[in-house]
Amino acid sequence: MSLIQALGLPTPPRQSASAAPPPRDEVRAAADALRPALGRQRDAARERVAQLGKLRPALAKMADAATGAGKAGLVAKQAALEREATTAAGELERANADLAAIDHPATSREEMVALLARRRAAGSVAKKTEIDVAKLGGGGSHDIQTTTTGYEKGRASKEVQHDSKRFGLGGRTQETNRQVEVKSADLTARATDGKKTNLSLKGERTSETTRSRE
Repeated sequence: MSLIQALGLPTPPRQSASAAPPPRDEVRAAADALRPALGRQRDAARERVAQLGKLRPALAKMADAATGAGKAGLVAKQAALEREATTAAGELERANADLAAIDHPATSREEMVALLARRRAAGSVAKKTEIDVAKLGGGGSHDIQTTTTGYEKGRASKEVQHDSKRFGLGGRTQETNRQVEVKSADLTARATDGKKTNLSLKGERTSETTRSRE
C-alpha cells in the first residue's frame, strides 16, 4: 500500500505523455506570415468594391441627364470607375484565393513557393527534393521524376528532372528531360532541355536533343 492510500488521500491523475508536435513545415510557416498583410489587402479591396458599387448608379444617373461636354466628362468618369472597380475586384479575388491556398492542407509545395514569390515574401525557404518512381514492367524499365522547389530573394524556383528507360520491340529507349522555372512577382522564366536515345535490337543507336528558353 502506498503512503497516499494509507493516508486516504485522493490519487492524483496520471499525466499521459503527449506526443511531440510535428516539426513545422518551413514553406507553410513563411506563407502563414503573409496572413496579416493579405487580410488587410482583402478587406481594403472589399471596401473599395463596395464604395464603387454605391457610386455607380448615381454617376450613371448624372451622365444620363447631362448633355454636351458635361456628359462627355461624366462618361469618362464612368469608364474610369469601371476600370478601378475591375482592379479592386481582381485584388479581392486574388487575396481570397491566396488565403484559401494557405489554409488548405492539400496546397502543394510548388504552389506555396509560387505564392511567396507573387506576394514578395521576405526571407527564404531551403530547397527540397521530392522523388516519384514508377516501374514500367520488367527488364529494368522505369520512370523517375524528381522535383526540387525553393524560394530565395523574391524568386520561387522549380526544377523537374524526368528520367525514363523502356524496353520494347524497338529496342531500348532512354529519355531525360529537365525543366527549370523561376518565378517572381513580375515575370516567369523557363528553360527546358531534353535528350532521347534509342538502341535498336540490331545495335543501331540514334539520339535527339531538344532545347527551349522562354
